[in-house]
Amino acid sequence: KPGWRKRALVPFRIARTKRARIKPSSDLPYDLPSPIRRMQAKHREWVDVRVICRQMRLMRHVQSICVYCGSGKGNNPAYAEAAALLGRVAADAGIRIVYGGGSVGLMGIVARSATDAGGKVTGIIPEFLVKREGIISDLDELIVTDNMHTRKRTMFERSDGFVVLPGGLGTLEETSEIMTWFQLGQHHKPIVLANIENFWDPLIALLEHMTEDAFIRPGLEVAYGVSPTIEKIFPKLETMAATFRTAEIEKSHAAADTEGEAPSLSNL
Repeated sequence: KPGWRKRALVPFRIARTKRARIKPSSDLPYDLPSPIRRMQAKHREWVDVRVICRQMRLMRHVQSICVYCGSGKGNNPAYAEAAALLGRVAADAGIRIVYGGGSVGLMGIVARSATDAGGKVTGIIPEFLVKREGIISDLDELIVTDNMHTRKRTMFERSDGFVVLPGGLGTLEETSEIMTWFQLGQHHKPIVLANIENFWDPLIALLEHMTEDAFIRPGLEVAYGVSPTIEKIFPKLETMAATFRTAEIEKSHAAADTEGEAPSLSNL
């Protein structure tokens, strides 16, 4: 019988079947995006899920994600497993991965798993790291930059959201910077910590400590998500992106009302 497969990003995987019944969201591993919920409310009988998935691909806010992660694999095998799963899930969902361009550690695992699954991957690496970390030859896009600053800026510009896997100082520095840019209003892209085996608990505790001691003050909060599993990351990214987008539109409407002009979506 046709039905939901309880795997990551069920709506996209179910698109491979002929037809399926939309089940109540309480029976699913996560809440479905609003296009499916509206379809569920309108059509209680059989629906063509392939049509819904095509619509979701056009409507969703996150088309690409920047993955920050270590150039090593770490001691816990769960980190490598999570990196491989992230690449496969992104490929299955049609979401491009943007990453640091290296072939080693969790970086290489994410990229290879995505390309092996038919996904799109953009590698961005500074020239001085090419020999040190190597590159993956079958990436569909490889950008070699002059320096680290250009690399990070390009990764930011090419991405609609950010996923942080376990990593070292480089990963921590990139994460801190992208959070700071959010804090200062330079972007409103979702950030999700992949808290595999509670790896990021110390960072989360530190951010809470900074808030309690008023170094992260009201008006300078950092909105980020935390997911203990890879399966919940993509729905969380999409929900956060939609929330930020709604807030931007409302802010534009409020500004236009104040100035007496109609808001323009092109300015958002």
